Amino acid sequence: MFIDGIGLSDINIQYSVYSRDESSWRNLWGLLRRSFRSAEITDYPIYTFINNSDHYYSANTTNNNGLSLINSSIIPVSQNSSTSNAMPVANITSPANYYLTSANCSIPFTQASYDEDDLLNLSWDFGDGNHSENYLNYAKVINPFQADINHSYSSGGREYNFVLRAVEMTRGQGDTDSRSIYVFQPGINVVPIITSPENGVGYGNWVEFNISQSYVVNCSADMPNANFSVCNGALSCKYIHAPGKVAINTTDEHYDLMVNWTVKDPAGNVQMTKNGWWSTNYSGTPGVVVFSGHFSQPGAHYANLSLNYFPK
Repeated sequence: MFIDGIGLSDINIQYSVYSRDESSWRNLWGLLRRSFRSAEITDYPIYTFINNSDHYYSANTTNNNGLSLINSSIIPVSQNSSTSNAMPVANITSPANYYLTSANCSIPFTQASYDEDDLLNLSWDFGDGNHSENYLNYAKVINPFQADINHSYSSGGREYNFVLRAVEMTRGQGDTDSRSIYVFQPGINVVPIITSPENGVGYGNWVEFNISQSYVVNCSADMPNANFSVCNGALSCKYIHAPGKVAINTTDEHYDLMVNWTVKDPAGNVQMTKNGWWSTNYSGTPGVVVFSGHFSQPGAHYANLSLNYFPK
């Protein structure tokens, strides 16, 4: 439970919590009752209910003119609340997953993390060796924009994975949310995309592998006949090899695409490698764009893909 005091000045606040027994309300003021007077109130109490029943809280504010306001509510506490601990939820709201940008472009990183019964410690890991500061005592209901930050990547031509971490201030329980971002640079950019297997999804012994949505683009500040632009038009890009493109080495584009797969088991041992050329209709030998692999060992496996562009 949070009682928000932002914007109040020179006001005395006294709040109390009661627990309802079978026939009456029992005052828990010894556990949660506080009076203070401050030019700006920044102390936010948190109370964890430890018994099962309806609870009642009241907040009585009095200003220097003697005027008062009482705010109150009944809080039902479920049968399992004596042993439960609401887990924190890390929640990235922007940028979107697989966001496209360019080097040195300022990107807003925003979030809406929350925890129902504790304050949070929030931090960003941008995946390029840079980290945000730790944002302590975060509560969504008090300061929803506290951990929002802008960041830019100095190097392009690659994908970055960024992570938001949310850790409870009191209990230390944590959660993470992560996304990917691709940073383009002037010149040739190769974007490998694994469509299947999906990250974190369970499969049987046979797993389909598909990278047909991978693509290659050429980018510049003023690319003619560009297919898309990034960073508010700072960089424009034209497909050399478009997503889902089957045919290669057409009359105006002459190139080869080398595909390299490595799949490791839960212990980190290599279970499969595949290397070959991306050929028309994905029919190269061995098949490296769309194919099925068989795995006998259960557990999380890790697939790594590299895609290399060779102009002719």
